[in-house]
Amino acid sequence: MKALVRLLSITTSAWLVVIQERSLVSWTTGLAGRT
Repeated sequence: MKALVRLLSITTSAWLVVIQERSLVSWTTGLAGRT
């Protein structure tokens, strides 16, 4: 059970990092396209 919870938390944090990087990339490209 503990291993499952640990795996779930690792997957969640990894997903958060991916989502943040993608939003950051889209935000910077939108800003660059605006100038």
